[in-house]
Amino acid sequence: MLDTNIILIGPLATGKSTIGKLLGAALNIPALELDDLRWSYYAEIGYDPEHAEQLRRAGGIRARGNYRKPFEIHSVKRMLQDYPAGYVLSFGAGNSVYDDPAHQERAERVLAPYPYIILLLPSTDVRESVHILTERFRKLVPECGEDDLKQVIELNRHFTENPANARLATYIVYTGDKSPAESCDDILVLLNLGSA
Repeated sequence: MLDTNIILIGPLATGKSTIGKLLGAALNIPALELDDLRWSYYAEIGYDPEHAEQLRRAGGIRARGNYRKPFEIHSVKRMLQDYPAGYVLSFGAGNSVYDDPAHQERAERVLAPYPYIILLLPSTDVRESVHILTERFRKLVPECGEDDLKQVIELNRHFTENPANARLATYIVYTGDKSPAESCDDILVLLNLGSA
């Protein structure tokens, strides 16, 4: 039994969910996604979905994301309270990037006890990463409209360029053209947890 958690962070479509499930299976531990749990955590501190949607309609995905930031850091804290050890936890893309220094400091404090925080990125090059992530997102969400896709591309550029992820990460794994299974094996070797 793992006496800590493996935490995966990174931009949209970087493979956190898929690789998280593979790691969980390889280590015989549960894999959980914060995106699946966040709504109940958000509700604890008064998240207003109607207001969030109004912000999205008026100012786009980024405006809604800015509203969600206090709720995102709260959900990180609550997930780690509910699942303190023995899990692979995949965070949503926004759960590890905070522009507000107080939120970033809170994230660093909450995650400090965890030695296995893995930032997944396609490449060391930001432009290449954003290109790869855009192609992956198009395949994952083929019905995404062009306006929303442009906003997703800008969000991913922000998530990739922002130093917040690297500040939280204890390891960075570049997935490049590797399969999720190969990236999973790389992580197991990196963490000295064997290979699948």
